Amino acid sequence: MINLITYNQGDQQWRDRLLGTSGRKMWSDGCYVTTTASILAAHMVMVGDHFITPGELCDKLNATPNGFDPDGQLGWDAIYKLFPTCKMVKSCWTTNVAFHNVQKTQISKAIDDIKQAVRMGMPIGICVDLVGSDKLPDHIVACKDAPDNLDEWRIMDPDGGRDIKFKDRYGSPLTGIMGYRMLVGPPVMFPDYATPSDQRAGQAAAQCIDVRYSKANVLTQLIGS
Repeated sequence: MINLITYNQGDQQWRDRLLGTSGRKMWSDGCYVTTTASILAAHMVMVGDHFITPGELCDKLNATPNGFDPDGQLGWDAIYKLFPTCKMVKSCWTTNVAFHNVQKTQISKAIDDIKQAVRMGMPIGICVDLVGSDKLPDHIVACKDAPDNLDEWRIMDPDGGRDIKFKDRYGSPLTGIMGYRMLVGPPVMFPDYATPSDQRAGQAAAQCIDVRYSKANVLTQLIGS
């Protein structure tokens, strides 16, 4: 599996940091920042002599124009501005969500995308329904292991800072995945089930993180879409 630092959005070091001008704080709404910090750290993003922390990422986003939107969601373009070796390239909702009038990806396709990203050395954010059971995504976790056996998928969950199996908290990925958020960066570790082709694809995707390339070019390398 891919090694991820297990970060807790409620950690005393950063729990009360504000998300832009939204009035929201890390402890209640900082799952996206916390998950992204863990993924960036896996891509070797450093601050001084250590891997980036959620508090440091929050501070950097607050100091960057459009680092957060008015609702406190992190800005995709800000990630690339801050860390030019990494780029947010794709998001989707799945057919599991109760949203209306939004484009949805078949859950089977989303699962295949996540599995392929992990094989390529790319941990990926998975949107889930944490509060209630209304099939509305309100939380995001980082997927670090996605073998063919869905019962063995492992995640870094920023709610409490947990390294757990996906199914132990959110049920089967077939019903629990509400969407995903994909960040591309230099792959530094591949799971043992990654093929040489997967590894080459991961390296190729990372090499496309450049202002000369559009998001579509990166996606062509990453998941062929």
